[in-house]
Amino acid sequence: MLSPVAELGIFILMFVTLCASAFFSVRWFLFGLGFVLPLMLPRLEVGVGLDWYKLVGPLAIVLGVLARARGVGLGRSFLKPFLFVIAYAMVVSAVWMFIEYNFLERYRLAAAMEMGGGIAQYRYKMPVQLGSFLGQVLAIFAVPLWARNALQARTAILGVLFGCSVSAGSGAVHAVLRGSGTVNTAEMTAALSIGEVDVNRLGGLSGEPKLLGACLAVVLVYLLARQLFGAAAQSRRNLALFLAGSLALFWTYSTSAWAAATLGIATTVILSLRLAKPSRLATVLVLAGIAATAAVSVGVVASILDSRVTDRVFGEQNELGLQKDVYVLEAFRDNPWDALFGYGLGGGDFAAIPYVEWLHLKYKRTPTAGVTIVRILGDLGVVGVSMIVGIGFWWRRRALKARKVMAEAAFIVGGLLAALFCSLIALSLYFYLAGACLALAALSGEEEQAVQAMPESRRDEMVVAHAA
Repeated sequence: MLSPVAELGIFILMFVTLCASAFFSVRWFLFGLGFVLPLMLPRLEVGVGLDWYKLVGPLAIVLGVLARARGVGLGRSFLKPFLFVIAYAMVVSAVWMFIEYNFLERYRLAAAMEMGGGIAQYRYKMPVQLGSFLGQVLAIFAVPLWARNALQARTAILGVLFGCSVSAGSGAVHAVLRGSGTVNTAEMTAALSIGEVDVNRLGGLSGEPKLLGACLAVVLVYLLARQLFGAAAQSRRNLALFLAGSLALFWTYSTSAWAAATLGIATTVILSLRLAKPSRLATVLVLAGIAATAAVSVGVVASILDSRVTDRVFGEQNELGLQKDVYVLEAFRDNPWDALFGYGLGGGDFAAIPYVEWLHLKYKRTPTAGVTIVRILGDLGVVGVSMIVGIGFWWRRRALKARKVMAEAAFIVGGLLAALFCSLIALSLYFYLAGACLALAALSGEEEQAVQAMPESRRDEMVVAHAA
């Protein structure tokens, strides 16, 4: 177990190293940003938790200004519509903050019900949550701001894959050595009872199993897209990574992450039916069939799925009615028009307070929805969710125009849906990957045009060099 002083020292060391790399190597900087995204250890506590997934976007932009980064650019047409999402979130939140702090004062009710968890969790919850949301969505701009060629954009993606691998691998090693699959300062065992057997869930360096599962769900969609559209020489490697990631995801025993990965993978396959190579698609479908067969025929797998899915949703003591996500939906049921624009960032928690059941009062925290799309729905309403999903489909069409980045284009929508239906940490990771994919599409197009403009002899030399 790390002491708070040791954790702070490691955090500062990583932060300084990351900042320094921005002035010496763009590739190492982008790799580092991607690497820290899935990590919740080490983290910085300053009244609120400053986690890496909240810091990556703002850090990239601030350092980009200081270092005068000259990447593919923040002003690209594929990023401009997302500025409207940010502006919309700020306006809706500002309006509700004015109403909350001058008239409703529901934060006082949160404090009276001992649902604070610190002053930042009740009195200043709305500005804190607005800052957290902006910190996450700004990750979309990191790679476009810095990457000046396709190699740098691909390195950013590699950093995310490596970060998830290190987090999961550390958890596996910790499980062997210490009996716990989650590495954190509280030594959370993350044990799960399946019948009469206690099993340890894999959380790694991501804080807890559902957070690692959320990151893996998004990464698996990207690896699937690489398997469907990537280079033939890399097909076996992508498949091996996909299978290893699937096993790690299963070991997290996170129901929301399982559902999110299934939705994202299914969406990616459906949208790729006309474009993917038949042999690649057949491999994916065969693997899906094997997984489904194992789920219903292998005893231990069936028992785990029955415990984690069937009993939780359909059992007599099902948790569906006990989930915090339901509370904001009850608030919308009584106030249907509020569902259109939401209650502003953090406001969804305040609106849900009157509906909290006694069971959740023991947690002494405001009822924040655990599933990202429900949380965004409560805070930004149907309009906010529709804007984000609609822009995702628009991004996919834009990326598809760069035919050399088919895998990245295939990932954008499926990855977004996976991120929306699991824990919030996946949102930053998705936006960082999406920004890298969009930057790669733009840079690949520019590089292709530059090659076409070269004399034919020079072009042939580059083809030979690339093949070598």
